[in-house]
Amino acid sequence: MRAPDGVGGLDDYGRCAVARHALDNGYGFARHLRTTLGREGGGVWTADAVYMMTRTFPRGVSRVDARQEIRDCATRGIPTV
Repeated sequence: MRAPDGVGGLDDYGRCAVARHALDNGYGFARHLRTTLGREGGGVWTADAVYMMTRTFPRGVSRVDARQEIRDCATRGIPTV
């Protein structure tokens, strides 16, 4: 990803990627478990996110409805991998 909009941009891209992956694998939802962000030399951001994919709407605070997230990503111009 070139020139992310800071931490928020990395998080948004991760949500879009997990939404596509969930749908491609027969799941409709995901629950965010953790994200680790870092910055390497030269200003390169790194991100590592872990999500749990489910077929039913998961419990928890940070949940992703994959179909809705993909629509939102398209509106914001964020690709789903």
